[in-house]
Amino acid sequence: ASAIMSNTAVVATLINTVKKNKLINAGKLLLPLSFAAILGGTLTLVGTSTNLIVNSLLIKQGHQGFGFFDFTLIGLAAFFLCLFVILVRSGSLPNLVDDDLATNDYLLEAEVALTSALIGKTIEDNGLRNLDSLFLVEIVRQGRLISPVCPEECVQAKDKLIFSGDISKVLTLQQFDGLNLYAEQGNLLRENLLRDNLTEVLVKADSTIAGKTLKKAGFRARFDAAVVAVRREGSALSGKLGDIVLQPGDFLVLAVGQDFATRPNLSK
Repeated sequence: ASAIMSNTAVVATLINTVKKNKLINAGKLLLPLSFAAILGGTLTLVGTSTNLIVNSLLIKQGHQGFGFFDFTLIGLAAFFLCLFVILVRSGSLPNLVDDDLATNDYLLEAEVALTSALIGKTIEDNGLRNLDSLFLVEIVRQGRLISPVCPEECVQAKDKLIFSGDISKVLTLQQFDGLNLYAEQGNLLRENLLRDNLTEVLVKADSTIAGKTLKKAGFRARFDAAVVAVRREGSALSGKLGDIVLQPGDFLVLAVGQDFATRPNLSK
């Protein structure tokens, strides 16, 4: 594909698929993927900008330009030679451990209500350490961040529990008495919207909410949606959801209301 498309676009399209595959560790594939895209670009005239620059310089000197496949034979020779080197050296590439891949997990926030049955009990006793695909990474207590969270840490009223993990398991948190998700601070989730109307959106580069926190962006009033979780590609988030400054490229999972799709400022 990189012979007729941008190398960067090819790698960017495949990188998540490579990282999520379960057969071969991503550490063994990411560097070869990059090299393969570069080498594939040498096969045709438009495969890489370098070939186009050389072609334009040749034409400026008064010579006939290169044909579309004039680079193919040389490119194939270089491709197979480098492919052999990659196969021989692939065993020396490091494995990526789970922590290196955890940045794709969503960050969720849940607050302990004043009447919660969790208050006064430890994290271990409340069963908050062995959740399915969700991990308690932090506690925000009266403006203080507690991380890592010890099993013996006692839960207090108004604690904000920060979880990281699979957003599809968010309903697991609703089984705990008095544990309210960040999105439940309004009325959007009281009509089974959390189960039926979860939508993932991407913050665009020119978005009006980029550079603002969820609180300052007026998210609910603007979009008729409540933010359930946030993910930032290649970076681990920390702290309360409402205080996270949104950046272009951030992924948000929303519990949307009936007017979400009709809002005129949705593209912003």
